[in-house]
Amino acid sequence: MTIAEVMLFKGDRPRPRYFGRLSLEPLLREALDESDEDITFVLVFHQVGEEQVAEDGLVNLLPDFGELDVLAVRGKQMVYRRKFGVGALLGPVLRRLVDRLDADERHWSFRISHPVLDGERSYRKAPSIEGAVDVNLHRPTNQPLFTINKVEEPAVAEVRPADHGMPEEYLTPINVLMTPGAHALLLSDLPLSQRIEEGGFFLGTVRAIAGDETRYLVEITAVTPAQSSGAGKGHFTFTADSFAAVNQLRAERGQGEELVGWYHTHLFEAGTGLGLSDVDLDLHFATFRRPWQVAGLLNVTKHRRVLRFYGRQDNDMRACTQWIRHERDRYLPAGVGVDDE
Repeated sequence: MTIAEVMLFKGDRPRPRYFGRLSLEPLLREALDESDEDITFVLVFHQVGEEQVAEDGLVNLLPDFGELDVLAVRGKQMVYRRKFGVGALLGPVLRRLVDRLDADERHWSFRISHPVLDGERSYRKAPSIEGAVDVNLHRPTNQPLFTINKVEEPAVAEVRPADHGMPEEYLTPINVLMTPGAHALLLSDLPLSQRIEEGGFFLGTVRAIAGDETRYLVEITAVTPAQSSGAGKGHFTFTADSFAAVNQLRAERGQGEELVGWYHTHLFEAGTGLGLSDVDLDLHFATFRRPWQVAGLLNVTKHRRVLRFYGRQDNDMRACTQWIRHERDRYLPAGVGVDDE
């Protein structure tokens, strides 16, 4: 089943910047105040135009499909069917969300993404690439086809944890620092599906602990859902487009941030011994190869989210201590989960 998504864009027109994408389902549930998890939604979009501005400056980039019927289905029985304007239904929910994501940014836009609305094709033409060289493996040559040179890692600034109120006995090899906003976003404010796994990236800064260059403080300054990712009830997959989009976001933010890690969800209650799967470990070791990059895991159920971080330690992944910025650039240890009840 293909899941409809909402793509978010940040900045004023005519060239807003891609920010991330979210599953449409949790947004619908909030908009409809629908808490029955046995209900699924069937959406029927109508090619009826509506005003492009949906809510308090929030712009709908696909106003030509401005109406939809929402069919709520439980099992094989339709519970109700309602018609809405897209902007009227999603605008207030999205406005509240983007205000939590970045209260200082007033210019946001969105569009519904689904193969039917996007004009899915059975093929995609390969893009033209500048600077490409054709290599004929069957043509004899005395020249090497290419060479690889190792790029040295940039130096990591050092910091004394005691200067930020962080006691030595609580430190782990990799420590994850967050603002209260980033912590709340992951544990409550970021809409997450309870039917398919979701994931994305962390941007932030890295500092080594003074006197021990093998231990790090990793501060998360931005959380962004992955673009063009694959997902199902038991798996989540990044694509090349996912990494291209997050690298573009890093450049556009212009804050010198690093790609400090990634996150994804598991759709079951966290328990003793339940952490990253073998697939998760393979992904991290193959793709996130810097020693300080972290893997975030969110166990998502109806009433609870549990957030944990893991960092590389030799050939294993170990749990990281979480710290929340308090005041005067000081940090306090954070709990790992919250109940919604």
